[in-house]
Amino acid sequence: MPEKKLTTAQAHNAAQTGEIKLEDSIGLTKPVFGIAEPVLVPTPPTAVPLPPTCETCRFFVQPNDLRSECHRHAPMERGFPAVGALDWCGEYEGHPEEA
Repeated sequence: MPEKKLTTAQAHNAAQTGEIKLEDSIGLTKPVFGIAEPVLVPTPPTAVPLPPTCETCRFFVQPNDLRSECHRHAPMERGFPAVGALDWCGEYEGHPEEA
């Protein structure tokens, strides 16, 4: 994203109208003829949450290194269904917040 250069007056007006937030997006360029011009600096992206997978679900149980199971519902005749760490059934529930 290219940086958009603003004069001090333009930055002030844009901040008052809510077009930009000065506290998190303004930096200063090198002074030219003794005057530093404000410049919009792209705000770094926030952390992107990972998609829900069985491995991060509260019902995921891994009894050993070779098998992992979903304990979302009661076991069937042969036990709990086997799942992969990157599977997703659509009934994902994250771990409850620990107090």
